Amino acid sequence: MRLVRLALIGGVLVTAFGCGGSEATRRSDGLDARDSGDGEVGEVGETDDPDTGEDVEPPDDTSADGGDVHDTGEDTADGGPDVPEVQGPGEFIADEADLPDEYVFKSVWAGEPGRIVAVGNDGVVATQAPDGAWQVLVRAAGVELLNAVHGADRDNLFAAGIHGAILHGSVSAFEPAASGTSDTLWAVHAVSPSRAYAVGRGGTIIQWDGARWGKSASADAGAVWNAIAGKDGVVALVGNGGRAVLARGSGIETVASGVGVNLHGVHTIDGETFFAVGDQGTLLHGQGTAWAPSDLGLVVSLRDVHGQAGDDVYAVGYGGAVAHWGGTSWALAESPTTASLLGVWVEDDGDVTLVGQDGQVFEGDRVAGFVATETLLPGGELVDLWGTGDGAFLVAVGTSGKIFVREDGRWSETPTPTSQALEAVWGTSRDDVWAVGRSGTALHWDGETWTRVDTGVTALIASVWGDAGSNYLAVGSGGTLLSWNGASWQSVASATTGNLRALASHDGVVWAAGAMGTILRFNGLGWGATKVQGIPNADGGEDPITDELLAIWMAADDDGWAVGENGRILRWDGQIWAIVETEWTTALRGIYGLASDDVWAVGTAGHILHWDGEAWEEVPTQTVATLYAIHGDGQEHVVVVGDLGTVLRLKR
Repeated sequence: MRLVRLALIGGVLVTAFGCGGSEATRRSDGLDARDSGDGEVGEVGETDDPDTGEDVEPPDDTSADGGDVHDTGEDTADGGPDVPEVQGPGEFIADEADLPDEYVFKSVWAGEPGRIVAVGNDGVVATQAPDGAWQVLVRAAGVELLNAVHGADRDNLFAAGIHGAILHGSVSAFEPAASGTSDTLWAVHAVSPSRAYAVGRGGTIIQWDGARWGKSASADAGAVWNAIAGKDGVVALVGNGGRAVLARGSGIETVASGVGVNLHGVHTIDGETFFAVGDQGTLLHGQGTAWAPSDLGLVVSLRDVHGQAGDDVYAVGYGGAVAHWGGTSWALAESPTTASLLGVWVEDDGDVTLVGQDGQVFEGDRVAGFVATETLLPGGELVDLWGTGDGAFLVAVGTSGKIFVREDGRWSETPTPTSQALEAVWGTSRDDVWAVGRSGTALHWDGETWTRVDTGVTALIASVWGDAGSNYLAVGSGGTLLSWNGASWQSVASATTGNLRALASHDGVVWAAGAMGTILRFNGLGWGATKVQGIPNADGGEDPITDELLAIWMAADDDGWAVGENGRILRWDGQIWAIVETEWTTALRGIYGLASDDVWAVGTAGHILHWDGEAWEEVPTQTVATLYAIHGDGQEHVVVVGDLGTVLRLKR
């Protein structure tokens, strides 16, 4: 028998739908409760996880068996021209979901105004059409609980749940799909119709490629990578056998280089146009994944390529080879030497520095010519250069762990903690530079000294690159792929063995959050941990966060939110996830925003918090049901779902 329960709370009449006589009440400890039918009182929505037999929502307000999935609203990262000016947080009002049974809705996807898809217990997928009519699309056979739903659009939706359950469909129909895993999935997120991710128990990460689900892809682990470069979120890797790939936040694209020789250098100025060089005089140039070779009659190996403008790029190699790209084609430039040239750096004003055999340094350009200025390493080699655009600071690295720095036009050797041969150098400022080399060597320059940092690998690290946010990637032999998270180097092809509860994306970059305050970012090559602020301790240090994070939402590349157990709120500034102190201690299970200053977090006991750009404040909801998820269309259609079939809509 279906019951309609009316409750007068704060002078507002609230309607909830249920069956069997369960009744929502406010407990003295502030948690939700319902009659379990056996004389015991449990929290609203409490259920046994079929994987473990344990309550997934214990009375101490730990996490539910439901990851929260959130769209970023890509057109709303900066508010967007179509987003109305925020007049206040608004209020969330109950929607009378005319459904035949009581449901625990664990996740929601909100499309055009009025369009809702909600999922929950008993494998139920329910939808509301814009005219207000509700319909149960499917009760998936054998699926006890669906934890998440998300889609790229109304015709490409996914639902995920326990025992690896995956459904694929639209606003009008869903069908089972093979996930390839039996682990509980807590979150699913679609970046596009051909790219989606699901995460869950034990660090499970699977990926949809437009046809099937499988293990999340990463760059070829068997490759020998020789160089890496990037710009604006696009990273290029090149290696032996002519292998080349472009990595974006949503995945990896193979470059048809058209050559089978080993490639040793790669460069991009804008993330769209690429230059690469390699053995047998190979010179490549192209847009996106379409690269084409040029034949200058060179037979020597070319080792490095660099430039600051699209019509002023230099490549260097053995036998003193110097080639110049003038905007439409490559041409040979007059060389100052017949010795091997291994590194090139071009400053903003077009001045060029070349280094190579015996640590010889040449300066000039193709018009004025090059002159020898130093011989820094007789009997050795300088192999790579990095400097500031104005040329005030330049670093050269080479054999035997040797590093030389040019400041104010003068070169000097700096002490280093290694004798291993160095292969590459890159930095983001004159006090943040990395040099890498053989036997897994990585050295960091902080403006004063070089410090050796453990990488966890012993393979040769052939190249290192970083962006303006000091997010570094390093590559090498044996498929070595490393990511610097601000505190340590980690393999980007791996993730975590801890539970992952939530997913989000922005501009194709995918984020995952879960146990022990873990937050991962997928950069196209693999998953790497990001830096999370610890809790200050009495010794003046920091203890790691132990709270499980249940939801994440990104407003921009350098602005994001993660929430979880015990009212935990973290904010991303592009460098670190910082702790935001608030007065709330109940679990926050969902988060979504229309703009960076218009964000809601939802959770236990009907709590909804709003961020207005300056502070978090509680928004009255007139419900005590646990709220699991919030989602919207990027405009004003924002929906919250939870226990007892609760559906709340934003009203402004």
